[in-house]
Amino acid sequence: VATLISNYITVTIFGLTPALGFSVTSGMPLDYFPVLLGVGILMGLCGVLFCRMIFAFKRFFEWMKCSRFLKLVITFVTVAVIGFDSQLLLGGGNDLVGQLAFQSHGVLLLGGIVLGKILLTTFCYGSGAQGGIFLPMLVIGASAGAFCESLLSSAGLISPDYVPQFVICAMGGMLAAAMRTPILAILLVLEMTDSFSNIYAIGIVTIVAYLVAEMLKEPPIYDSLLQAMSGQSNLENVQTFFQTKVPVVASYVDTQLQDLNLPEGTLIVSIRRNGTYIVPLNDVKLQPGDELQVSCERGRLKAAKSYFQSN
Repeated sequence: VATLISNYITVTIFGLTPALGFSVTSGMPLDYFPVLLGVGILMGLCGVLFCRMIFAFKRFFEWMKCSRFLKLVITFVTVAVIGFDSQLLLGGGNDLVGQLAFQSHGVLLLGGIVLGKILLTTFCYGSGAQGGIFLPMLVIGASAGAFCESLLSSAGLISPDYVPQFVICAMGGMLAAAMRTPILAILLVLEMTDSFSNIYAIGIVTIVAYLVAEMLKEPPIYDSLLQAMSGQSNLENVQTFFQTKVPVVASYVDTQLQDLNLPEGTLIVSIRRNGTYIVPLNDVKLQPGDELQVSCERGRLKAAKSYFQSN
């Protein structure tokens, strides 16, 4: 309800325009399917590199035996020196996204923007001078998409008329690879650019980038940052939840909860029986049809689910 009301107010009072200042109304030809697969693989690698570089620089600054103030001074001087010659790498970069989508740039310049933005953003974030990483991830994706388009069009493999489409597709791929939220990445890019005619192309790049990051076993960046902030040494120890239903035939039916041989780290949080919630006390016995909310360590999720399904 809040979203609908705020959208209505934005349209009627302030006027609604795409968040990134441009939209792409024409779609990409389906003949570019093989090319989009390659773009998706590249964005998956960029997302993994971005995540790993953040923690590489965090370890670097932790290794430095100096005060936090001095670390921030070093960061400021480094950014000032780089920005004196390469202003495109500074700031959030929302204006740069529009430039990349509708202005031609050389392959070398675009490749430099991709690598430079990854290194500078991760360097600043790793130092503790946190300015956010969401918009820089979009810029990295946009510059990588423009790089792919420039490289392929220069080689004569594609038409040079689809730079904006490559830019928005690569942005979705970058978000999916780093954040591991493919559906959210697709919707964000479509809404921020009002480019719903490109849902097919964005979906391909996003899903491929997501799968590449999954295959490389790189955890989602925000999960990793939360783990670092909470001081947890192993992401698999983070608690997760799942729902399950007690089958008609199960060995643990009519057994008190305190007598269940649950996998280590597994806990039944709530029991819903015939529409009524039951507090899972030690002497409660499970019945067929009970709906269970179960908590377990992420690393033991498979074992916990297997217990309730195979018994």
